[in-house]
Amino acid sequence: MQKEVLTTQTIDVETLKKAKKAVLFSVKPKLWMLYIGIISLVAVINIYTSSDNEQPFYEDNNTDTYTETDPDIWVDVIIALIPVIAFVVIFIVLMRVFRKMNSKELIKTRARYFTNVTYTINNAFFKKQGEGFENTYQWEEIHRVKETPKFYLIFSEKMQAHVIDKAQLDPWQTEDIKEIFDSLKSKVKVSLK
Repeated sequence: MQKEVLTTQTIDVETLKKAKKAVLFSVKPKLWMLYIGIISLVAVINIYTSSDNEQPFYEDNNTDTYTETDPDIWVDVIIALIPVIAFVVIFIVLMRVFRKMNSKELIKTRARYFTNVTYTINNAFFKKQGEGFENTYQWEEIHRVKETPKFYLIFSEKMQAHVIDKAQLDPWQTEDIKEIFDSLKSKVKVSLK
């Protein structure tokens, strides 16, 4: 007999904010690491190719050792860290853009997509239906399935996910969903905790 989980969920503003962050941070780490790697490479190149590669030395008359001095060392460090600072600024701007898509406004204008939405999950398909809409996806059409500590994210596109809140599932539903997702590994990329 084929297992099927049927759950009706309502997502509030706070849950939607957390879900949006989960989708954002579920982007493949390779992309984040590539971006960080490029920024780090630029920073290292800036450090080694700074205009003052030669460090001035002077002889201290009180001792027989040479002491290194460079009053502009902080300028060189800041110039070398400009790519890192740019990365942080870009990241903050991106986070603000995603927050700007205000969750309250989204729920207010499109409440039917977040209130009393029924999800049907079985080995053959994934269905999401609510007031005035019904979407059915065969598992071959799904990009990937990812489990986070609070959600199941079912990606129909690379950055578009259907969110199932674990807190609104019964314990037996959670077990059944995991079994269903585990059996789908031949059809779709599944990453469970």
